[in-house]
Amino acid sequence: MTFILGFTVVPVALWVAMSVDWPLWLHAVVWTVVILGLSLGMLRPAKAYLMALQFRHRSSEYDLPDLPGDFPRKTPPNPRD
Repeated sequence: MTFILGFTVVPVALWVAMSVDWPLWLHAVVWTVVILGLSLGMLRPAKAYLMALQFRHRSSEYDLPDLPGDFPRKTPPNPRD
C-alpha cells in the first residue's frame, strides 16, 4: 500500500512543485492532508484484498507452522473441509 501511494503521490507533488510557486508550509500542509486521506481511503480496499487472498488460498491464522520448542496448539476444525 505504501509503494502504491508513494508511486502516485510523489510524481504529482513534484509536478505541482515545479509548476506552482507555493511556500514551503503550504506544500507541507497540502501533501500531509493528501497522503493521510489517501492512506485512510486505501485501508478498506487493502484489507478486502488481503481477506480475499486468504479465502482463495484457504489460509487462516491457525495455519502457522509450529516452531521448535513451542507447545502444541489446538487448531479448531476447518468448516470448509
